[in-house]
Amino acid sequence: MKKVRILVALTLIATLLLAGSYQSQAASGERYFPETGHAIKGAFQAYWEQHGGLERFGYPLSDELSEVSDLNGQTYTVQYFERAEFEHHPENAAPYDVLLTQLGTLRLKELYPRPQRFERMSNDSPTLFPQTGKHVGRLLLNAWQRLGGLADIGYPISEEIGEKSPLDGNIYLVQYFERAEFEYHPDNQPPYDVLLTQLGRFAYTEKHGPKPTPTATPDTGSAHLNIPATASDRDQRFPSISDRYLVWQDVPAQFTNGAPISDTRLLAMDLSSSSVQTVYDHYCGTYRPVVAGSVVAWAYDPANDCYTFHARLAAKDLATGTTYDLAPEAQYYSEPAIAGHTVVWSGANYSIDNSQGSWLSSFNLDTAQRTTIVSYPYSATSQIMIGRPFINDGYIVWTEATPASGPHNIEPGAAWLKEYNRSSGVITTIQTAANTLYTIVGLDGSRIVWINDDWNRNVSLNLIDLASGTTTTLYQDPNIHYWQNTTFSGDTVVWAMEAPGHGDDDLFGLKLTDPRPLPLVVMGGNQNQPTIAGDSLVWEDDTDAGSRLNSASLNYLFATAAQRQRELQFTPTPLPTPVPTDTP
Repeated sequence: MKKVRILVALTLIATLLLAGSYQSQAASGERYFPETGHAIKGAFQAYWEQHGGLERFGYPLSDELSEVSDLNGQTYTVQYFERAEFEHHPENAAPYDVLLTQLGTLRLKELYPRPQRFERMSNDSPTLFPQTGKHVGRLLLNAWQRLGGLADIGYPISEEIGEKSPLDGNIYLVQYFERAEFEYHPDNQPPYDVLLTQLGRFAYTEKHGPKPTPTATPDTGSAHLNIPATASDRDQRFPSISDRYLVWQDVPAQFTNGAPISDTRLLAMDLSSSSVQTVYDHYCGTYRPVVAGSVVAWAYDPANDCYTFHARLAAKDLATGTTYDLAPEAQYYSEPAIAGHTVVWSGANYSIDNSQGSWLSSFNLDTAQRTTIVSYPYSATSQIMIGRPFINDGYIVWTEATPASGPHNIEPGAAWLKEYNRSSGVITTIQTAANTLYTIVGLDGSRIVWINDDWNRNVSLNLIDLASGTTTTLYQDPNIHYWQNTTFSGDTVVWAMEAPGHGDDDLFGLKLTDPRPLPLVVMGGNQNQPTIAGDSLVWEDDTDAGSRLNSASLNYLFATAAQRQRELQFTPTPLPTPVPTDTP
């Protein structure tokens, strides 16, 4: 009985203490948030409630604490919220006794020491802020005004950037302001399509807890390339990019009356230093260079007869300066492909010496050994033509085709997609069809992306996984332009296509992880010849003024695709959820 009385007494005391505590909080005007276990009070509570509350600042992540400012070294009473950090300045009269820490400024400096390499000015009716020289597009400007404008958000300190979120791993279009960072979420309904990044959470975790994982990922250093300009009477064509070099043809502007291009040069730019070197310089010059790592390969015309369609094949290691004569015979060669120190290409000689037909060869740069992988003799009625090959450490893949009737009829007859396993040496036919044209556009790991054209305007992008033996149709549209106008690397496919009513070729793309076709590059003139390395997309920007190379970050292009969809008023129709099928 005594124990019961003691327990009742303790319970009563605890209840009174809790009630007193609650009454004390209520009397002091504190606002407690059970979601995070923290409260706001006084000047900080007044500012939070009067300047946007939960939408603008989020929940409190800490109680009030004393902290030295990273900007001026002064000590202030601060409190962290999900999207902001409050500073108490008692020397100022209200409402300026509470200021927001410039978390946007601090975060931008941390992630982007050279932000000019990653920024792109908005094309959504941008407004210039002369105070910082930055622009804000219409959509983000409306959010800036709604969420507090200059007082609460500050001036823009960056242009738009494509950035991977450390919270969900998705890529968003973002823009930094002095006290905030905006994120564009096109899948949300307005006004929630523009959200504030949780900079307060990042800053609080950085100082008072484990660092967030993964950290925000900016565009890679190769995203916005410093491609040199060329003279007004010359064009830049056929780019190819690796993780180390960008190579291209520098040629005179197109002649009139059908005259051929002459006086061509092959140039290469070191991505780490932006320095440019001449790889090959000849009157009739080079054709379609390719680069992998530091090795570049190309076909060249050994004579000054620019009307010939036959050439030789060469390679050069840009890191060592070593050159290689891969195929000294004057033949017709496809664009070569490179993996490590192995170069592979297809050749044909049926228009010079009908007895030689077509073949697929490789060359080992270390041993100078040339190997014929497959060859076909010439046939007057059913000549087999070998398309451009692709190579990586595991496979060599290529297409074969016979014309409908005779070797000079361009309409397709039979088509094959073939694989050479570099480990086993076995050649396998992985796809075949009649009255069809196959064009491989990329090989990554065990996955091949190729274009199927049945000559009846049924043009589709397809994926084969050699490891699983399945095929998937990614996208279908008769306006896909396949010759050298589609590329595949990593999980990204980019192709050139004319949008209805636009009149010019634009670049579209999709991710294999989310196969929705999106407009990536939409601008005047024809955009074609795309090539990918990492996060960098390089392409030919071809207008009446000539052909110039352009580049952009893929992260940025995918993050801003929704804006281009609105401007273009055309959204490519995705196929129903792709279902892999067994490969025939």
